[in-house]
Amino acid sequence: MGTPAPVLSLPVALRNVRIIWAALLVSSLLIPVVLYVVSRAQPPQADLPPAGVLSAALGVTSLVLAVLSFVLPERLALAALKAAELEVVEEVDPNVVPGFYREGAPKLQVFASRERAEKVAGASYLTTVIMRSALRESIAMFGAVLLFLTHELPVAGAMVVLAVALLLLAWPREREAVGLLERAYGAKLPEAGGK
Repeated sequence: MGTPAPVLSLPVALRNVRIIWAALLVSSLLIPVVLYVVSRAQPPQADLPPAGVLSAALGVTSLVLAVLSFVLPERLALAALKAAELEVVEEVDPNVVPGFYREGAPKLQVFASRERAEKVAGASYLTTVIMRSALRESIAMFGAVLLFLTHELPVAGAMVVLAVALLLLAWPREREAVGLLERAYGAKLPEAGGK
């Protein structure tokens, strides 16, 4: 029993993941602001560890999450793409000048079905961007919690700025989705007019 066939085309998956990405970006900006406004009405929590300890703990955790957001989603995506077991065929490189020895021309590995390959890329990329964005959004949430509990605006603000900057770097792009697919198989998508 193989993996189920993805149902979304790459453009549709890309549109959907951009909506989710935008929602996570907005929440990364909005929730800290709301918690800041609410926290101004009450004093910092007295029964907590010192603010420096909380700042250090949440700051280190945020840095670990930032690093993981670059490594983990991509590794999981490559594994998921390979598990889809897409068929790859060998074709003559279309960029080679035609001649008598065309059969001796360099060959390219291409996906047998462009449509299936794009759907698999879209489904995998949807998960990749959601995971990457959620890891980065959690940095802003840690900053919001720190702000709410300790009123440490400089550290909490830096965490929110880091999260937003990392989220802006994660803008979903079709080229990245296709690039992950091509790296997983060492093959190229055939031309759009092809298979």
